[in-house]
Amino acid sequence: MAAIDSSVRKIVLGAVLCLAQLAAGAATSPSVAGGQVVFNSICSICHGPDPAANVYGIKAGANNPTLIQSLINTNFGGMGILNSQFHLTTTQINDAANYLGSVFYPNQGAPGIASNPPSLVFPAPLAGSSGTSLSLALTNTGNGTLIIFAMTVSASEFGVYSGCGANLGPAQTCFVTLTFTPRSSATVSANLTIQTNADPASLQVALQGQGSGAAPAIGAYSGLWWNPNESGWGLSVSQHRNTIFAAAYSYDAAGLPVWYVMSNCPLSGNGCTGPLYRVSGGTSPAVAWNDAGKTVTNVGTGTLTFSDADNGYFSFALDGAIGSKAITRQSIAAGSIPPSVDYTDLWWNPNESGWGVALTQQYATIFATWYAYDGGGAPRWYVASNCPLVGMGCNGDLYQVTGGSPLTSPWNGAGRLTTRVGSITFAFADANNGTMSYSINGVNGSRTVTRQAF
Repeated sequence: MAAIDSSVRKIVLGAVLCLAQLAAGAATSPSVAGGQVVFNSICSICHGPDPAANVYGIKAGANNPTLIQSLINTNFGGMGILNSQFHLTTTQINDAANYLGSVFYPNQGAPGIASNPPSLVFPAPLAGSSGTSLSLALTNTGNGTLIIFAMTVSASEFGVYSGCGANLGPAQTCFVTLTFTPRSSATVSANLTIQTNADPASLQVALQGQGSGAAPAIGAYSGLWWNPNESGWGLSVSQHRNTIFAAAYSYDAAGLPVWYVMSNCPLSGNGCTGPLYRVSGGTSPAVAWNDAGKTVTNVGTGTLTFSDADNGYFSFALDGAIGSKAITRQSIAAGSIPPSVDYTDLWWNPNESGWGVALTQQYATIFATWYAYDGGGAPRWYVASNCPLVGMGCNGDLYQVTGGSPLTSPWNGAGRLTTRVGSITFAFADANNGTMSYSINGVNGSRTVTRQAF
């Protein structure tokens, strides 16, 4: 051991005796009372009877077990012996740090931790994807600083990506994303273990994942979003793992329907930002598809910010104008029994890239938003707002809406006109493939559709 002066020797001796006592009989969670007993009986030999005197800079360890552990790891002043000989655990070091915190920061109080939700159930991966992802929120429920030491999962099928820093203040929340990549069709159960300086020191979040081969899953934000005070425009949101594909259906300056897409909006925390595009030059549903004239134009950026599972904001810079709209998840139908297959997703024909249909299913009802073009190649949209499921399909009236306001203008629905233009039928061959048949303005047609992988 390197030579150290007598003062440092006293620090090391006091630390060894203090933490040896912890190793011999520490509580299983950080304990202020236990730390006080240890300090009064042993640590005071070198640091004096009053820790507030800050003898040998002991204040540095207050609420800072990370520093104590770092000094041990780097063998500062010979402190590596606390690891090599006494094999101190994180919990044992926390006891000493918590007591010092109560002395030097008496008004700070103790931290707490809660997970929302308290457990996660991962559905089977979507068609074309290898895994699924879900997020949870960690909140400091106490009135002291929460220190997060480590996050581990007990099964290799799960991965954890923390958006939390090392410290979390009282009432603060951070987000953690977990992924599930199954290797078989079996259900996998595991635990996410979060080590902190709270009491208890270890929080466990139960994880369960459904293996591949089952019905596909949808992301937490997938669905139809709108502003109930501005009925007439909306957002179709499709989430696959950590990416959102969003399509906004609105109006141009003449009140004609127009749509925009954010085809790559990567989730970070509780929202995402991505480029906003307008697509034109496709062919109408009345003729065979031809994309020779298709043009994709970047018209700005869009940001989705979710305040919770059902509310948020859509902010945008569009054609040089900036705006923001409050949005909420649109309720379509009620029920008590979840469907065996949820068809909510973005559907397309991979051989006809440029148009698509977003399906939002709630219980036994589907709301379909069809993103297409008129005879001149201008982007147009149609909706089937009530397509009741019967067996493996649904049929409903098809509408076109005109007379609304552009996204970049204050909403005015006084001139809005909803016109029935025909009907639409979806017949699903399985959970991922089907046929869309339609009659629109007297013209009949049919197209094969499949869930779009991204």
